[in-house]
Amino acid sequence: MTELSKQGMGIASGDRATHDPHVEAAVENVDRAVRQGAYGAARMRFLQLAEDSRVQVLERVRVQDAARLAGSLPAYSVARLYERLPGRLGQAIVRALPRGKRHGVGVILHHRRRVWAPEHAAST
Repeated sequence: MTELSKQGMGIASGDRATHDPHVEAAVENVDRAVRQGAYGAARMRFLQLAEDSRVQVLERVRVQDAARLAGSLPAYSVARLYERLPGRLGQAIVRALPRGKRHGVGVILHHRRRVWAPEHAAST
């Protein structure tokens, strides 16, 4: 990936000390498809990734592209990703969702916090 394409995607050259070649290739493939206007192909490549790789892709592509990619996922998947993304990015993605899906993500997050929070607090 060139330094220019890293800057275009908002990636500083020192952002990650180690680079997973699989994730690098996924980011490049998804970004190339998005730049070519092939959102269907980008979405398909994105959906084939494991959750960890999805998080890394969303962190490294442009925010509007991250929102569009995440918007293609079911509400539960978006909620899981939201919990793992940096706060501002997660919020930007959820705000960009259609109202009904945004509400669904909110309901899921509220439920997960209510149900899981006591167990996590007891185990820490």
